[in-house]
This record gives sequence, C-alpha cells and structure tokens, in this order.
Amino acid sequence: KNPLLSAYFTRLTGITQEKVDAEGIDFKTALTRFAEWCTNLSIYSFSMMDGKVLEANCKLTGIPFPFDPSRFNNVQKVFEKFGVSTKGYMSSTIIRAFGKEPTRHGHDALNDVRTILDGLRELAKTRG
Repeated sequence: KNPLLSAYFTRLTGITQEKVDAEGIDFKTALTRFAEWCTNLSIYSFSMMDGKVLEANCKLTGIPFPFDPSRFNNVQKVFEKFGVSTKGYMSSTIIRAFGKEPTRHGHDALNDVRTILDGLRELAKTRG
C-alpha cells in the first residue's frame, strides 16, 4: 500500500528505504515464513494488538490469515503475574521496570523482542 517509507517511519524505527529495498521481502512471503517458524506454538507480543494488526493487513492485502486468534498472548500478563507493572512501558522500554535503560533502538521488531527478553531475564533473576 505504501511502497516508499515516510521520513516519520524512518525516524521512528531507524529502518531506511535502502534497507527495505536491499533486504525486504513482500508481506505474503514474510507471513508464510513466520507461520512456518511458529508452527502451532503460542505467539506472544507486548499487547494483544499485533495479532489484530497482522489480521487487518491480511484483509487489506487479500491474504488468508493463517493463525487461530487464540494463539496470540500478551506478554505483559507474564510481568504482571509476578508483580511488575507494565503501565507506562512499551516493548522497547520494559527493561526500565527493572531499573535498567534500553540498549537497543526501539520500534524495530527484532530490537523490541530482544528488549522484552532482557526484561524476562531480569524477571527470572528477581522473581524466579
């Protein structure tokens, strides 16, 4: 729908048009690879929106949604179960709940997942 990245998107994510042109793949290929990688496992994200966004993008592009929506889970509930409030945090900042600063650029999917993992590791150390 938007073949060229906006300046806003590039500032927010650090992802450049050149990187997309050189390394990017189309949505259908990416979705298929992700579905194959996940097999039948639960899928966690920092809210319940990611599954809904994927589903909306499938509708927008006419691609069948390959997931049962019940497979999507909110990792915030894991933190909250052990007494760590996620209010005011995002996937890219949850590590601050443990008194540490993020070391990666936020709003980049891989970096955000790694920061969530950092937070889960801290959770395991302190509440494990």
